[in-house]
Amino acid sequence: MVTLDDFEFLPITFFSQPLEAIRDVLVNQILPKWGHCSVSTGSFRLPFEREPQYSGTHDVDAVFFTTRAAPGYIVFMANLQDGWSSLAHVISAQLPGRVLVCALAMPTHAYPKNSMHILEGGETMRLVRAMKDDPRWEFYEKGEIQPFETAAYYTRRYTRDRVNHQIMVEYLNKLGIRIDDPQFWQVEGEVLHVHQSLPKRD
Repeated sequence: MVTLDDFEFLPITFFSQPLEAIRDVLVNQILPKWGHCSVSTGSFRLPFEREPQYSGTHDVDAVFFTTRAAPGYIVFMANLQDGWSSLAHVISAQLPGRVLVCALAMPTHAYPKNSMHILEGGETMRLVRAMKDDPRWEFYEKGEIQPFETAAYYTRRYTRDRVNHQIMVEYLNKLGIRIDDPQFWQVEGEVLHVHQSLPKRD
């Protein structure tokens, strides 16, 4: 059984928009312009294990799914280090509602990044992030603090402790996303797959 602890680094996005609306905007507006893309339905499979690869060297595989551990959200994962955040931004710009672009890293990761980026209408509503950018840790925030946040965390002495894996799990749980619940990976309903092939070289 898959658990949160199986991921050394987990980029993951949560859409408040319904899956049918996401599918419609993907098929009819976004992906035809991007090229080399296909959309299909099928059984659930993780697009990566432990952590995704860096972009530019492989085809992109992504999945949209629902789970009873995150009621009211569509979960999105892709085999890219940034979780295919560009696609999340474009969907957000096309559909009303909130999008949470998140990253959770174990403390053992070489270059941890823990972040939550809240989008509405394709624009940043809130961003809070702590990451190690060799050799220093960096903390960044933008936008108005949200009710589920704990402002005192952001004044901690050590930057790595201001937004860490535990805090991200806490924030998501406050939003009704039980990402640390083993049932999170028990997918329900339709699963939407998106594939983007690398252009063939002559």
